[in-house]
Amino acid sequence: RATGERATEGQAAVEERAAEGQAAVEECAAEAQAAAEERATGERATEGQAAVEERAAEGQAAAGERATEGQAAVEERAIEGQAAVEERATEGQAAAEERAAEGQAAAEGQAAVEERATEGQAAAEECAAEAQAATVERAAEG
Repeated sequence: RATGERATEGQAAVEERAAEGQAAVEECAAEAQAAAEERATGERATEGQAAVEERAAEGQAAAGERATEGQAAVEERAIEGQAAVEERATEGQAAAEERAAEGQAAAEGQAAVEERATEGQAAAEECAAEAQAATVERAAEG
């Protein structure tokens, strides 16, 4: 009976130690699993942060490029507008000078016409006076 009892106690002790070993193995496995998940989560967070920063840098570069292109377009339009204004001003100046020259020519023509008319009037009056004098002279002779 004593041998059987000892065997039973030994069996119980072996089973108890096996159960404790099994629990320790499971606890260690759970800790290792948790550590692995924590590392993976940290790694993913780092990768996500890097991706976010990369996209932000790309967006910043694109925004800077668009701003530069917009500035160039604004400057180009300003230059074109300035050239158009200068061209219209030159055309306006030329047209004004042409009209002034035409006006000057018209004024000179008018003056010449008036001068000739005055000369013609004087000649007509002189001729009439001479005719009158000749008529008076003939009448006196006659």
